[in-house]
Amino acid sequence: MRTVTLLLCLPLAACGATRPPESPVDFEFGRLEEVARGAFDRQELPYAELAFERLLSEARRTDDAGKIGNAAYNLAAVRYALGKGESTRGLLLEARHELARANRDTSEVDVLRARTELAADRPDEALAACAQAVADPDAPPVVRQEAHVLAGLAWLRRADLPAAEAELEAAREDGADTPGALRLAARLHEARGEDEAAARAFDREATARQERSEYGLMAEALALAGRSWLRAGRTLDGADRLHRAARTEHARQRAEVALPLAREAIAALMAQVEGLGEQGLDLARRLEQLVLELDAQLAPTPPAGE
Repeated sequence: MRTVTLLLCLPLAACGATRPPESPVDFEFGRLEEVARGAFDRQELPYAELAFERLLSEARRTDDAGKIGNAAYNLAAVRYALGKGESTRGLLLEARHELARANRDTSEVDVLRARTELAADRPDEALAACAQAVADPDAPPVVRQEAHVLAGLAWLRRADLPAAEAELEAAREDGADTPGALRLAARLHEARGEDEAAARAFDREATARQERSEYGLMAEALALAGRSWLRAGRTLDGADRLHRAARTEHARQRAEVALPLAREAIAALMAQVEGLGEQGLDLARRLEQLVLELDAQLAPTPPAGE
């Protein structure tokens, strides 16, 4: 079986999880998969990429369609998380073909393809992938909902607000606001110039991501909320969200992402320095300390002997 989470949380396939190993080959494959998934769960993405590459090679050797499809999908998910979306196309084609050959659901592959196309600013291709996922009779409701959210985001790239609103309504059919639906709602508020409403929706998304332990996406939502609060004229709220996003990314060992966020927050505070008050000045001091730590972490290491 394969697990699914909501928008942009990179679900990983769990091939072989429904039955015990039946041979030394199955046992070795299961061991490799456990190593690969463990690395992904710990966010050790470069190591996870290497492990899934090895897993895919082993799956291809056995010509097991289900294993090949799962391994190709998982490797594509890891590469997407590493910012290598352009290298996922061939993997996703292979995953879709092999899973279909194994008579298994392909809708999650379509959703991941839609993500990669959106990341590459190809909304038409993303919409095509979403349409395939929604039309799949075997697609689980949560996957179909995710496809509607991604389609809404793609329509926004094409500046078609009515189409995006229709996708949001489709995503909300069960009456619940998922983190993905909150992201789409916030983007719609942005497109209408409703900055405070957008900020509140991004804040709600960040809370929902936190509750699901989706900390990378939580940080992303916080940063988006921060910028919306700044556009709404709420400087302290905006800088606070940017600081929290930067702090989270720093803790996730992503200093190169954290540093611009921290500097953006400081710049916003300094533009309003005379009206900050003690709370704002305290936040500025904490941001300055964070920037010092990040600068030191990113400073190039001098060659040996210097």
